[in-house]
Amino acid sequence: MTWVVLAVSVGLAAIGAAGILRPFGRRGAMRLERLADPLEDERSSLLRTLRDLDEERATGSLSPQDHAALRAETETRAVAVLRALEARDASGDLAAGLREVRDRANGSRPAAAPSSAAPRTRRSPYLPALLVMGALIAGTVPFLVRAAGQRAPGQSLSGDSLAAPTLGGLSFFEQRVEQHPNDVAARLDLAERYAAAGQDQAAGQQFVEVTRLDPSNAEAHAGLGMLLYRAGRPADALRAVQQALAVDPTYPEALYDEAIILLRGLNRPQDAAAAFRSYLAAAPFGAHRDEVTRLLSGLSPTP
Repeated sequence: MTWVVLAVSVGLAAIGAAGILRPFGRRGAMRLERLADPLEDERSSLLRTLRDLDEERATGSLSPQDHAALRAETETRAVAVLRALEARDASGDLAAGLREVRDRANGSRPAAAPSSAAPRTRRSPYLPALLVMGALIAGTVPFLVRAAGQRAPGQSLSGDSLAAPTLGGLSFFEQRVEQHPNDVAARLDLAERYAAAGQDQAAGQQFVEVTRLDPSNAEAHAGLGMLLYRAGRPADALRAVQQALAVDPTYPEALYDEAIILLRGLNRPQDAAAAFRSYLAAAPFGAHRDEVTRLLSGLSPTP
């Protein structure tokens, strides 16, 4: 019975879509809208998050300490996404993207596009048709919900077991990587979740895969460095972090990691002090600012 309902629903939707879209086909071939790009979507989302964080701090709903910590994490993710876009598209837009992130960090708005530039968005002629199609398909939802309600919990419409991933769980990020194996940002997200859960080996595999897809990914090299440090291999860890700094000498997280490895892993306090100062110069309001300031005060000055 369920499959009958599904077949009828899909058939009705297809007939309705064909009738609605037919007039548009008479104008000849039309240019298709560009498909959604996960990396572009994540870039827009992260820049929007930076703006929201600044607004919350300005209104007093977010403390300066929380704002600094959240902004540093979001900036790190934004830089990683911008580098992934640059590596994939070779568009040369990395510098502009980094400038936009840093403009937001300084509290200024990105430079506006020239007034002669063409509008970036335009109402699609398909919008009315899509709205009607959405209403038509929405009409079939009650039938599908009723059919799904007859299934046992945790089963799909076909009766197969299907555990729905949640945003806060590992399964969501694992499924995202499985569906998009070449998505650098998806693998970095999964690696960070594995590392936070103490699954260092699984995290390392994801970081290594990112370096295969994008050898110049500074975040992956830095992440590998800290995993090696936690595994008791400070010399290898330092080499990995310095690979990240070879890509981006001002990458704050890599500068912090380098300083920690030098100080606690290799007992080189003077070199660590220089790395700590570089971190503060690159991220004066970074998430590690208080810790770095405290550690620097306990180190003797460089001769």
